[in-house]
Amino acid sequence: MKYLRYIILSFVLISFVLAGLMIKRFASPKLVQEQTGLVEHIYATWDTMEFDKCVAAWLILRFIDNDAKFIFYPQGTEIKQGILFDVPGADWSRKHLQCTSQCILASMQNSDSAIEEIVSIASKTELNFWQLDRWPQAQKCFYEVKEIMDQNPDPLKCFEKTFLYFDNLYSNLKKDGVTDNGTGVIEQFDQSF
Repeated sequence: MKYLRYIILSFVLISFVLAGLMIKRFASPKLVQEQTGLVEHIYATWDTMEFDKCVAAWLILRFIDNDAKFIFYPQGTEIKQGILFDVPGADWSRKHLQCTSQCILASMQNSDSAIEEIVSIASKTELNFWQLDRWPQAQKCFYEVKEIMDQNPDPLKCFEKTFLYFDNLYSNLKKDGVTDNGTGVIEQFDQSF
């Protein structure tokens, strides 16, 4: 009985700490930073381009913040301005078995099967790159986006071009329907650019 009060108090304190961690984990970085008074609509990342980063930026601009502006820092430098994504320590960054796009998707309030399929493709390219031949559509998308990245070394230009690519992919997936059925092959999918 003497220690019961301390046990209960410890339990309550631990519960509050865990609740705070869960709120931080699942809150949108944008909302967290708006509450702290930091600059809105500025999203910052490193200047290296990769498939998942392009999908992540497309998700941010098209489905989270239509006024998003992107700034880039040299890889490895500390970023002190903007809402971070796809850099170590950012809420929206690769974590164990989740790519950056999956972290963003988890924070979105609304989604649809076309968005989920594009994020699935990003996940396959990011987490299973050496097995991409198992998913022909993901492999095809990866190499098409890689070509865009290779032809557009400027990060903003690269985002501009890949956004058009993902807009077209999204439109086709919405129009034709996503019928993956767990096979990794999207049926009735025509992507002509």
